[in-house]
Amino acid sequence: MAQPSRLQRNARKRSGNHAERAAERFAAGDPVQAEKHCRRALAQWPAHPDLWHLLAALRLAAADLPAAETAIERARKLAPGDADYANTEALILERSGAEEAAVAAWCAVVARAPDHADACYNLGRLLVARGQFVAAIALLERALAVRPRWADACKNLGIAQFRNGQHLAAERAFSAALHIDANDRDSRINLARLRHEADDYAGAFALYRAVLAHGIDDATLLRFALLTPIFCDDAAAIAEHRARVMANLAGLAARPLALDDPVRTLGTPTFYTAYQGLDDCALMSALGDVIVRAWRPPALPTASRPLRPRIAFVSAHFKAHTIGRLYAPLLERLPRDGFDVAVLSLGRHDDALARRIADAAEISVAVPEDLTAARHALAALAPAIIVYCDLGMDPVSSYLAAERLAPVQCVTWGHPLTSGLDTLDYFLSSTLIEPAAGARHYRETLISLPCWPVLYDPPTSAIGPARAKFGFAAHEHIYLCPQSLFKLHPDFDDYLAAILRADDAAVVVLIETRAAWRQRLEARFARRLPDLALRIRFVAAVGADVFMSLLASADVVLDTPYFSGGYTTFETIWAETPFVTTRGAFMRGRVSAGLCDLLDLTDPIADGSADYAARAVRFACDRTARDQFVSLLAARKHRLLALDASVLPAYRAFFVNTLASAEQRRHRSASA
Repeated sequence: MAQPSRLQRNARKRSGNHAERAAERFAAGDPVQAEKHCRRALAQWPAHPDLWHLLAALRLAAADLPAAETAIERARKLAPGDADYANTEALILERSGAEEAAVAAWCAVVARAPDHADACYNLGRLLVARGQFVAAIALLERALAVRPRWADACKNLGIAQFRNGQHLAAERAFSAALHIDANDRDSRINLARLRHEADDYAGAFALYRAVLAHGIDDATLLRFALLTPIFCDDAAAIAEHRARVMANLAGLAARPLALDDPVRTLGTPTFYTAYQGLDDCALMSALGDVIVRAWRPPALPTASRPLRPRIAFVSAHFKAHTIGRLYAPLLERLPRDGFDVAVLSLGRHDDALARRIADAAEISVAVPEDLTAARHALAALAPAIIVYCDLGMDPVSSYLAAERLAPVQCVTWGHPLTSGLDTLDYFLSSTLIEPAAGARHYRETLISLPCWPVLYDPPTSAIGPARAKFGFAAHEHIYLCPQSLFKLHPDFDDYLAAILRADDAAVVVLIETRAAWRQRLEARFARRLPDLALRIRFVAAVGADVFMSLLASADVVLDTPYFSGGYTTFETIWAETPFVTTRGAFMRGRVSAGLCDLLDLTDPIADGSADYAARAVRFACDRTARDQFVSLLAARKHRLLALDASVLPAYRAFFVNTLASAEQRRHRSASA
């Protein structure tokens, strides 16, 4: 936008009082009077580019995109090189849905005028939505260098930094936005969410209380009701927080709620509850009822049915991520007789795995991580079946699933717990990993396929051990737990203690992903294992190309109880490294044990902390036992490459039968 002062200066020179009044009314926030004076001024001076630019901005604010486009075209013809006009033209392109053209237009502006604050901000904001966080950070920092007191730029910078793993920088950005505008609720909420992600439960609690003290909004109230620590000191503390959350949800069930923008304001507040070792069905079902009642999405246009039934797979992680690695082989090799496959990627990703997944589908659509764009894109696909690969790991898919966008809606084990939503029909799992009474753990109808739930492609990176590279001494026995730190339930401390007390050469190695989480665990170990805490070591997270060498450098890999490894256990087996696991009460704690069953491996499966420690220490200290187990892994791991024969027919049968049942229901409904 042109600054009002510039328009006022030019107005005095060229077109009299109407132009000056238009600029004044625009600056005062009176668009009706501003447009009236603007049009009168244009009648007097139709070659005034600032007036056409102002008219374009006013029509854009009124969502009259054709008129805005016409006006900005006039301004651009009269002053082709003006960066303000080009910025507004890009905004109109974005609002019209021409996002790629908008990006190109803003890139051109920034190339010509690197310090154009509005263009830097707008391009940075758009790149945040597209997941291009490094580039977005650079642009937003440039915008703030020109215009430091810009709360929206600070907020977008904080979001980009948080998503890029720069948590301290994100906290500074949100704090700066709040310093500019002390009444900015979004910044205070963002700070609360950031404090929670750092496991500062008390800090997050206080910030949410401060937000609600200045006016209750339903999304913040719901997030506050669901707040629990990521790391607890013991199972009793987990149970206490769980009871409080259940009581809060019961209270909210009687309260009229409305979530206007749940993705922006609510996010995924129950992600960490899956790691508390408890049955989540009651909690997630209570939450699902609240969300479905409170989330009132606007109607979508009706799309025509495709010629062949379409199955849409949806995820925000169709990229270089565990979910991408799990589902790429399945999407590539799934039989297509009877249906087509579509992929909806929530976020525009550009890596080899993202391209591989896109190429695997008959139709591939990528949208920003934006609920409105995702709703329209998914509805336009007109799928007969939707498969949500990892509900609970991102906010957009969680709220897509909270409405009925296909006759049949499924969720799979990418994030292995029930959605709690009555809008989902089936949970796709496996007989190899479900307990006998597994159906009780899901609100959806449990479908236990008679096969492993996904396919496996082996890594292409080198596997050889490199102990010195990771700082492991020759005399140390390295017990590596390569799982995410939030999987370390406080009960696991007893397992680690039993190993460390049984093996004087033992060193437990964990992978640090966030400094705050490391500090939280170090404090817990110091309180609960004061004589052993110094033998629990952290190493920095490594990329996928080095991870296999880290696994191979360990003497034993430790699986986490209650929420076991999945893809990591595949890689541990492929690296031929001994490991120990348990068979939990819920599917998410039985995946590694299921892989052992698949390969007829009995030695890794322990019953309780003492047995777990005994098996781990035997692998580390008894060379004969270790060599025998490594030989079994070497001989049997190639069975993981032969899963197609069972997995692909099972999925095909489920989809074909489900499509037939859905079609029968449609015909009965049409004839009723």
